This record gives sequence, structure tokens and C-alpha cells, in this order.
Amino acid sequence: MSISGLTPPIDIPWKLVGTSSDMMDTTFCDNLFPVMWRSSMAMFAYEPPAEEQPEGLCGQRICFVKVSCSITGYQPTEQEVAEGFTEFSGIDVEQLNDIFTEYFACYGALLNVAVFPEDPSTELTSYPYFMDFEPKLRDLYQPATDTNDILTASHSQVNAGKSFTTTKSSQTGLSLGGKAGLSATEPESHVTASAEASGTLSHTWGETEQDTTSTQSDGARDRREEQGVTTQINQLYNLLTGYHVGTNRATFIMLPRPNTLQATDHRSFIQGLRMIEGVQDFFFTIARPSTMDGFRLEGRLETAHFPENVTVHTPTPVYNETTETFLVEAHEPGGNISAQYLNLESVGDTKHTVPTGWVIDRSKGDPGHPGISEVANNSNEQANESLRGYNYQASGDAAVQISGTINSAGGWGSGAEFSREYTVFLRSEQPVSGATGASTVTSPFFITARQLCTSVTVEQECINGAGTGAGAAGGASAATAIVAEGTLNVAAPPAIAISRTPVLKEMLRNIHAALTNVRQLPDQRARGSFGFLQSDYLAGRVAAILDKDLANVKLGRLRNVRASEATLAALKDHTLGALLTGHAYTIHRESKLALTEVYNAREAVVRAIAKGPKFAAPEKPAGRPTPSTTRRKR
Repeated sequence: MSISGLTPPIDIPWKLVGTSSDMMDTTFCDNLFPVMWRSSMAMFAYEPPAEEQPEGLCGQRICFVKVSCSITGYQPTEQEVAEGFTEFSGIDVEQLNDIFTEYFACYGALLNVAVFPEDPSTELTSYPYFMDFEPKLRDLYQPATDTNDILTASHSQVNAGKSFTTTKSSQTGLSLGGKAGLSATEPESHVTASAEASGTLSHTWGETEQDTTSTQSDGARDRREEQGVTTQINQLYNLLTGYHVGTNRATFIMLPRPNTLQATDHRSFIQGLRMIEGVQDFFFTIARPSTMDGFRLEGRLETAHFPENVTVHTPTPVYNETTETFLVEAHEPGGNISAQYLNLESVGDTKHTVPTGWVIDRSKGDPGHPGISEVANNSNEQANESLRGYNYQASGDAAVQISGTINSAGGWGSGAEFSREYTVFLRSEQPVSGATGASTVTSPFFITARQLCTSVTVEQECINGAGTGAGAAGGASAATAIVAEGTLNVAAPPAIAISRTPVLKEMLRNIHAALTNVRQLPDQRARGSFGFLQSDYLAGRVAAILDKDLANVKLGRLRNVRASEATLAALKDHTLGALLTGHAYTIHRESKLALTEVYNAREAVVRAIAKGPKFAAPEKPAGRPTPSTTRRKR
């Protein structure tokens, strides 16, 4: 076949069939735009004409679909901020600024896409399904040696072959190697730096006969022979894995890249995890029966977020401990006509030095004398009465000093005899290995989700979304909402000074588990109904500024809670602190209320406290009636 007889690959003319409607700006020139920091989705489709459909598919049709996800962090909307500042009038403005301006970066994303027949009664064997999709995998390989590293990346171009049923692989690799080290030699302890690099240089002497064969390739012809259609897709270079080719649903999980710098000054409390920000496209090849004029698409995007400002819990170090006791004696004899004074510091044994490897433990000792205690006083009466400027203190981490003066009392008696015994408290310079746990961070996190559903139909080789008019995208979409909350426990930065790799792996595992287990959590929220003002995180921030007495007040005494009588009756014996910080599912089991009612009650308590709590008078104890209700007998 001549090259002129081959059909060149075409760039897919995508048609928008569904988008997140809440992200559309519907009012022209009002200087207002939808909230920026929310995820969004858009769906595009294209079906090749009937004459270009591949042969041998046995009554099936091929359609291409692209799902574009805008993945961002999370912040309260302008409406939530305005409502918060109005309702939370009892909280200091600076504290409100801290709460409502905090940015929750995205550190994980889970996308589920499913394709369905238009007729729900269609048998499973006739369901449309995903023949192929891209990207399937992007991974980061970290070999267990110090001399090698492998970097993988992805192309931004996707090509479908002439059969329209397969896509080209989109992964490349690069291997780099090198070695460096430090060494010390005894006895001089000179430090020597060394580095290694390997290469090959060859040279041949003599005569050589060589046969050469060359092959020429026409790139344009190759593309015409191999490629049917082509398109460009945006790819975020994060860890990504796709699942379930050959079914009617596909799952993709994205995790942040470890060991890479952020693109901005924004930093995570776990240095080395790069947040996920930007547009990620997914390309699908869908096969369906040729008798099926259209299909339905469903997409659900879930993103994981946690705050940057967290509290580091540092355990108390464990040291080896010991004590040393020493005696200080000084004598200023009598017999002189005038009194003689002796400075104790001039006596050689008034300064005590601790052994190597130990330091003074200043957490112990007499009041005002950290690290040392006076344990015995055997001085005579003259020494005790004449003692002036007396002190015993640590003069550093490795020495203590006894100071003061004594008077001999002139020619009377034997003089002043100073004799006192001291104990110095010691601990090892370094903590006991393995006795102290690593510093940890218990960080709150939450998962947000949005949904997009649309129907795709093909009429006279023109593809449309459900309800589309003049090019407008139809379908149903649910705005971003909080669907689950919890905590992440990871090692803190001070514990990873040597290597942060184990901590990063633990963090990635925790994020992966949180995203994949969200549907199994018993306290999962009703989809699309929870915003920032209803979050456990906000309740916890409000609880943190409560004084202890208010936290111990029972709900039954709070009079400005906007909740039903049944809810208030079920929760009347719960303290405000327990309602704000307790696990919602536990409160649900104890109170027998529906989980949604528990969340609504928590929100009402947050608003009541933030606006200024109003209390009923405390109940009077049962017992003797008051004088106003007692008749006096005559």
C-alpha cells in the first residue's frame, strides 16, 4: 500500500459532556468568581465515525472518554467565612482569622470512574466496559543500595493504535549511579573524603574489517501505520496507580511524591512530601454493544487534606542516673588576738568535678540549688554561726562549687570547724538507646469528595451530553463536601534527622489507607451535606479555647442551642467538651440518636458557644424546703 493510501492520525476533537456546575461563573462582570480552592471534574467524549470503527469487534463500538480532574487544597468558602464571623461573635477576631484562613493542602486523591448502560435492566454481559486507560502506573523506585537511583517519568502524549482498542505505554526510566564516603585513620584520626565514578574508555590498535548495514525509517509513515488518533493529556508527576481494566469501573489513587521540593514556599510539617496541585487527565477507551446508542458516566473524586500547623508530642528522654557524695571540710583555728576569716573557695576540696560522660541533673536537688543537695552538717557551732555568703551551686554541667566565709572568733576556743556533706545528682550525657520513643505528630485530617454524573448519546455521529443544548455540558454534579475525618499519627521531624525515608513511607501508607477505607468507616457523613462549619476540625478548634469550667458544663444547662427537644433530651448529660471532642459514632451509640443528628447537635453547640453561651440556673439539691414555701406553725 502506498503512503498516500494510509489515513493519517487525527487529533481527537473532544466534546464536553459534563462538568462541575458549581464551579461555573453564572453572572457576567460581577467581579465575583466561584471558590478557588475546591476540586472539580470535567468529562469529554469522542466516538470515531462508523466507517473508521475497527473490524473484528463482533458488534461492538469504540468511544474515547477523557476525565479531567482539577486537584487543589481546601479552604472555607466566602459564605462560610462570612457566616463564621457573624455567628462566632464570642471568639476573638485574631483566633477567627487563624481558623478561617488556614489552607489544607491536598496530599492524596482517589478517583473512581464507572460506565453504565442507558437501560438499567441491561444484562451484565452487555454492559459497556473499559478496554484500556492511561495512565496506569507512575512509581518511584528507591533501590536498597547507596550507589544507584532510578527515576521514572511519564509522557504527556497518548496514542491509540489503528484498532482504537489499545494505548501506548507512557513511562520512561533513567538510572544514575555514584558513590561518596568519609573515612578516618588512626591514630591521627585524619578524615579522608573519597568519591567514585565509573566509565569505560576503549582504544584498538591494528587493522579492522567492518561490515555495516543501515536501515532508514520514515517517521511519518510509521505514525500513519501505527497510530489511529492522538491527543494530549496533562499529567501530574506524583505516584499513581490504576486498577480494574476490563470492567465497567476504573480506580486511580494518587499519592504525593516523596523526597522532592515544593514548587512554592508552602511546606508540610512532614518535609519531603510534595502536595498534589494541578490538572490530571485520564484517557479511557470504552467498548459497548453497537446496538447501544449511548451510555452513562459517573465520576467521584476524593481528596485527603491535613493542616500544616500541628503540635509535636516529644516524649521525655530516659537517661542513666547516679549520684556522688563528697565532703567539704575547712578549719580556721582560734588563739589569735583578732578574729580571722577564711574563704571556703580557697580550700581545695570545695569544687567537685563529675566524671566524664555524666552531667549534672538540674531537675533534682534542694530548692534554689538545682543538681545538688546538702545531706549532712557536722560543723561546730562557731562555724555555723559565723558562716556568711554561704552557697552551693552547679558552676556548669560538670562541676559544683561550695562558697562562703567562716570566722575563728579571735583568741577564744578552737576556732571555726566547717564540715558538711553534699550529694550531686548526675545523668548520662546521652539518652538510653531505645528507651525513648520518637517524637510524634497526631494530625487531624479530613477527606472531601465531589461527584459528576452524565449521559452520553451519539446521534448522527454527533456526541452529546445529557440535557445539552448549544454546546453546554449537562449532567448532575455534587459540590465538594467533607465525607470523613480522622487523625494521622506520624513521626515528627526531630526524629528523622538521619533519614526521613521510613517516616515518608509510613505517611504514604497512612494516606493510602485513609482514602481506601473511607467507605468502611461507620461515621461516614451523608454525601454532599457537610461543610467546614460542620466539621470535627472546627469543633476541635473551638473546644481548644474553652476554659475548663465551661468544658465540664452539661448540655442540659445550655439554653441557646438550636436543636430539637428530642436531641437535647438525649444529650443533656453529655458535657460540652465531650460533645465537641468525642467520637461522633460513640456518642451516636450512647445516645441512640441518628449519626446525622449527632453532627447537627455538635454544630449547634459550636455556634452557641462561639456566639456566647447562655445557661439555665443550676438545679437546687433536693432536701429541706426553702423558707418561702414553709408555713410557720403558731
